[in-house]
Amino acid sequence: MTAHLIGREAELRRIRTLLDAGHGALLLRGGPGAGKTALLDAAARATRRTVLRADAVGFEQDIPFAAVHQLVYPLSRDPIGTARDPLAVATRVLALLDEAAARGPLLLIVDDVPRVDAGSAAVLGFAVRRLRHDVVVLASARTGAASCFDELRIPVLDVPPLPAAEAGALLDARRPGLAPAVHERIMREADGNPLALLELATALTDRQVVGADPMPDPPHLSPRLFQVYSEGLHDLAPDARDRLLDAALDTWPSGSPLERAAVVQLATPAERRAAHRRIAETLTGDPSRRVWHLAEAADAPDESLAVDLQRAARAAQRNGSAAAAVTALVRASELSPEPADRFRRLMEAASLASVTGPLERATQLLEEARRGGADPDGSAFTAAAVAIGLIHGDGDIDTGQRMLADALDRADPDGPDGAGDWVGDALHGLLIACEYGARPELWQLLDRAVHRFQPEGITPLRLCFDALTDPASPPYPVREAVIRIIDELSRDVGSWYFAPLAYAALRVDALSGFRHAVERMVERERGGGGYTFVISGLLLLGVDASYHGRWAEAERSLSEGLDLAVAHGYRLFEVQLRSHLAFLAAARGDVERCRVLTDGISAWAAPRGVGLTQAFVRRARAVAALGQGDFEEAYVQASLAAPDGPSAGIPARWMVMDLVEAAVRTGRPAEQYVAAARRSGIPRISPRTALLTAGAAALAAPDEEADTLFRAALALPEADRWPFDQARIQLAYGEWLRRTRSTGRARLQLRAALDTLDRLGATPWAQRARNELRATGVGGAARVPRQSTAGAALTFQERQIASLAATGLTNKQIGEKLFLSHRTVGAHLHRVFPKLGITSRAALHDALQAVDAATAS
Repeated sequence: MTAHLIGREAELRRIRTLLDAGHGALLLRGGPGAGKTALLDAAARATRRTVLRADAVGFEQDIPFAAVHQLVYPLSRDPIGTARDPLAVATRVLALLDEAAARGPLLLIVDDVPRVDAGSAAVLGFAVRRLRHDVVVLASARTGAASCFDELRIPVLDVPPLPAAEAGALLDARRPGLAPAVHERIMREADGNPLALLELATALTDRQVVGADPMPDPPHLSPRLFQVYSEGLHDLAPDARDRLLDAALDTWPSGSPLERAAVVQLATPAERRAAHRRIAETLTGDPSRRVWHLAEAADAPDESLAVDLQRAARAAQRNGSAAAAVTALVRASELSPEPADRFRRLMEAASLASVTGPLERATQLLEEARRGGADPDGSAFTAAAVAIGLIHGDGDIDTGQRMLADALDRADPDGPDGAGDWVGDALHGLLIACEYGARPELWQLLDRAVHRFQPEGITPLRLCFDALTDPASPPYPVREAVIRIIDELSRDVGSWYFAPLAYAALRVDALSGFRHAVERMVERERGGGGYTFVISGLLLLGVDASYHGRWAEAERSLSEGLDLAVAHGYRLFEVQLRSHLAFLAAARGDVERCRVLTDGISAWAAPRGVGLTQAFVRRARAVAALGQGDFEEAYVQASLAAPDGPSAGIPARWMVMDLVEAAVRTGRPAEQYVAAARRSGIPRISPRTALLTAGAAALAAPDEEADTLFRAALALPEADRWPFDQARIQLAYGEWLRRTRSTGRARLQLRAALDTLDRLGATPWAQRARNELRATGVGGAARVPRQSTAGAALTFQERQIASLAATGLTNKQIGEKLFLSHRTVGAHLHRVFPKLGITSRAALHDALQAVDAATAS
């Protein structure tokens, strides 16, 4: 057969085999929209047989012999008989088919056998049992529907939902250009159903296709899809339909989203409002859900209801349901009688939408609010919301910072705005602008704003400010304060409060003790649609893992965050995630990948003045150059990343050893860098910065002091928590010992460094250690790192799914975490097992550990 259907190669082969055999019958069974008719069409197009076909429809079920009349009409226009003599009809039909088969092979197709009228069903059963040997019969039926072919016991071919890869390929082929989040949503709702994949995508507006407008929930069914999934609903008694509608609008206990959508779509607006009222009456103990249903039941503006819905939206936001909060705020704006209240609620929705993503949605809400023509804050509220979108989306640091500063200047700390949510959003937006802009004048502006709006106490914003700018100077110990406050937080603390503290913890190298809290935030916000918090959390987890030498884990977290940032339009997060991936590539010696990443980042960040990202790019380039022995380039890049030398800024606080090593290797004075680090208080920031400063001091010291300083650096508390930094110091110490002819001691340090660097996969650094060991006479004892082959072909998503499955989660549970259908999860695992050389889920844990060990070595 030359016909091609995506994902149906096995079914087409089965049909081809039957046609080649020349005789027989086959019944295709599958759910509605599974593609049974498409397979019948493909068979009809591909065969050289004479095709006779009957497509059964519901309205002809009461017409005697309607289906067989359609089947044999091309053979004879004469009447085939009457209902009073079904045997005569069956005999006449069989004779017509025999005469046609005598002239050449036949293919009889009967689509949707359960809808065939009773008379035709009897005749078809009679004929199929007596057909000549050059006739093939293909028929189709819905799964679970009884048909006349059941008693004939003919072979059945199940037509299952498409596997995830094939479903995605079909969707891409028929509806290219879908935003990633929209693509995933359709994949999840269609659950492998070909008709649903195509029809759901066709029903989208242009703005929904690119993610600018939200998709309806439940999805809107096209006429064709509605006809398929609403079958039988029209015949239900009114009370049964009411119960189904209540379940569809509240919780749908079983079945697909499409069945739920059909129930909702069949109801009139008045019936839906009545259902929401019925549901609300049962929710007296759940005020948030109750107010939502009351809002959906309302058919006129209602300020009291709008206020309650706004409160519910803020509660949802605090509980990690940001996307639901946006929807609730938009509905609250629709219920607002006064334009000013409508404006405020739309602006709050727009500000929150900049967090939930996609950013295009926030822009649309801003435009909608402006069209209302009522801005009670003299555009201060508007400026704050627009600015946050500009910073996150376009990376326009300067414009966003100016707009936020202007909005805050016009806000009254003692007035109603001083306690307003938008002021807190504006301060956090300004913090992001200052961090990424990385210019002193921006920090000075934020410092004044923080003192103005948060004059008392050590707030999360103040802690984050101090941790980013100068954690060694404030009158209180910043690192200890961060640790204490996070320790005291409840498990259900809101992301808006926790996220700045988590950033502060990362910047003072204290996040590792709170990774579980970050992971909880990611999972909570993933379910609620708060994508900036999901992306931020993955960034935090990835960077922390990289600092602690878990580079494979870091790569997974950073890559997942990058996928989400790209999907939802957060360019600022995107380039920062890429900069940390570039550092990993540099440390591993993948110079080409580091170059490609950093070139792309710089082309975007430099024109926008995104100083922080540019500094991280230069740090990655410096580390890449150090690994390759290009110390002049390393010095240039490190000097650009920290133009004022070592300081308490970011990433300068972590670059003192990079600067010193590059300076020493190029014959430049290096002691001034160590002195500057000490004056800036870098050793007081964290145990890690103390280790880096001590290692730099040993590198820069004269020979008579170096041994003592190296030993002091490696003896610092917690030195082994930063394996790459520790191994670099051990390597430098071993090189110095070999140069001063302390060969035995040199071997100890070099072996320790080599073991760590090999485990990390820091290839160029490990090679340096290996060469030094060889120079001490060890030679053959230095092992060559193995190249990982097991699991090397796992994609990022396959690895993610396999890791979750290894913890014991079911396919459904994994799908809920990753926004995938259980069939998608199963398809990925089906490909993972042979790649890992295993046959069961029970072997996943050990297999993945083996892959990580092989990769590290």
